[in-house]
Amino acid sequence: MFKPSTQGGCMRQTAWDKSKSAPLYFSYNNDRKPPWTTVAVTNRGLASFALTSYNENEEIFREKHICYVPFHWPFKKKHEVDTVEATVNKLSEINKKVFFDSANAYDVAAPGCRSRKKHDAPTLACGIFYTNSFDMVGEKQASCGIFPAIARLNHSCRPNTRQEYFSESGELVLYASRRISEGDQLFDSYTDLDSTVKVRKKELERWFRFVCDCDRCEEEEEDIDKIEDKFGRCKLAA
Repeated sequence: MFKPSTQGGCMRQTAWDKSKSAPLYFSYNNDRKPPWTTVAVTNRGLASFALTSYNENEEIFREKHICYVPFHWPFKKKHEVDTVEATVNKLSEINKKVFFDSANAYDVAAPGCRSRKKHDAPTLACGIFYTNSFDMVGEKQASCGIFPAIARLNHSCRPNTRQEYFSESGELVLYASRRISEGDQLFDSYTDLDSTVKVRKKELERWFRFVCDCDRCEEEEEDIDKIEDKFGRCKLAA
């Protein structure tokens, strides 16, 4: 995930101007680099753009985690926080850099103190897990892991990718959910797409700390405004 303003989070489809955008390079725990380039977009943070075209349901990329914990966030118990800290501390230097280069959307509680707010992260490492981890569906224990390349994709409520975790190989696989052309921005979804716009925006702001202004949200809010305006006029006329 990219943080709002500085590292993204939620963005509309943005054109990639190769002549004005220099790609940013990140280290990844993989044998190959992901097939997208990440660039800074004026007033919108960072965004990732496809380097080739994909058909619907075509595989884009597969990635193994750099670390995981055998439980889900938020981490409310001391042993969970301690496990996260120990897990991150065991990472190689390159993977530790990859981990701490990831976005953190959470305020971190002061050392030795309890969280100042209900959803604050107890440590920086926990905040990075909250912001970037994926559920590892199919594992014997409920687990979540850090897949840093795929985690860098921005959110949209009308995404053009989907991801699926395969416990047999320990890989998170990214697929095109519709036709993607070279130069299109790649979007994942951080929330339940079957929810209403009100619920989606509330959940995204609660858990990822940004207000979604994607095309779908704007269109659905405009439809709601039109309906409310219509019924408001009907009541006044009655």
